Amino acid sequence: MTRKEIYRKILEMLEIEQNHLRNKFEFGEISFDNYEELSCKRSEEYREYIVDLALCTDKDLEEKMKFVINTNLDTF
Repeated sequence: MTRKEIYRKILEMLEIEQNHLRNKFEFGEISFDNYEELSCKRSEEYREYIVDLALCTDKDLEEKMKFVINTNLDTF
């Protein structure tokens, strides 16, 4: 998997997470404050993945991005 593919997958994963949180809020499972807090935490977490992607060497790419590479977006 190329860096560009990994980057796109990270963004897709974040979008799925954000949609899940938004649904929880819209269906009253979590409060707005809780939604905002969790949404910010998720954004920060995925921002860290992007930083790791940018900073890791080609040699370490597969190991550092293993979680992203192995994630099945259909069941995520």
